[in-house]
Amino acid sequence: HGISHPGSPITTDMYMGIGSNTKTYFAVLMLKLQEQGKLDLDDTIGQWVQHPNIPGTITIRQLLNHTSGLYSYTDNPGFDNYIFPDFTRIWPPDSVLNLVEVPNAAPGGAWEYSNTNYLVAGLIVRSVTGKTIQQALRDEILTPHGLTETYFFPHETPPGTVPHSWSGNLSVNGSLEDLVATYSYSHNAMFSLASAAGAIMATAKDNALFWDKLMAGQILNSSSMTEFETLVPISMGQGYGLGVFKLNSFNGRTIVTHGGTNFGFINE
Repeated sequence: HGISHPGSPITTDMYMGIGSNTKTYFAVLMLKLQEQGKLDLDDTIGQWVQHPNIPGTITIRQLLNHTSGLYSYTDNPGFDNYIFPDFTRIWPPDSVLNLVEVPNAAPGGAWEYSNTNYLVAGLIVRSVTGKTIQQALRDEILTPHGLTETYFFPHETPPGTVPHSWSGNLSVNGSLEDLVATYSYSHNAMFSLASAAGAIMATAKDNALFWDKLMAGQILNSSSMTEFETLVPISMGQGYGLGVFKLNSFNGRTIVTHGGTNFGFINE
């Protein structure tokens, strides 16, 4: 509901950034690769990623359930310098590793949400499959399951309309502004920095279809689904599995969910 900009109402066929909901797709992709024998979630990541601030002893599972202890690159004070000088620039995921500082904790400790975990997961997907991150996602998840309205942006371009983003991120007083009309804003820099941690754009219908198929057991086998929902405790009644939150009581129901934000987008 609402408007993209004057004269252009929001419609159900528009493409929205789903933010960190992207993480669920990549956790599922990793589980799919494990089913195929191409990796094991308890493999250590040093065979694929070498970086002074990313210990090679971390396991893939620790990346996916946020117990790696890795510093989140989006917390780096220099993060905005990758966005604001040129909104249109597309950053290779390897270059984003420059923003990763020393770990916050040793691997396998307490749960701490970190976007670096899924940035690294995307790089492992690329190494294991020999494909670009977006092509691996498309070949293993999107195409087989008819998710024709889901795109890994900006490396893939949605064929429909992406509405204007309204945000207070660039305003001097925090008031909402039409970023496209006011600043000629492009999503390229922000979404390429997000990579496997948050770069998917999809229609609401396709996002709902992914979750429907996933929870109906149509994408992963039963063993993988058990791993998917095996939780690390966060707080009373809430835990995190592999790219998924689980709440024991939400309006009287147990639910699995994720959410995400990006400039101009909130997805739950």
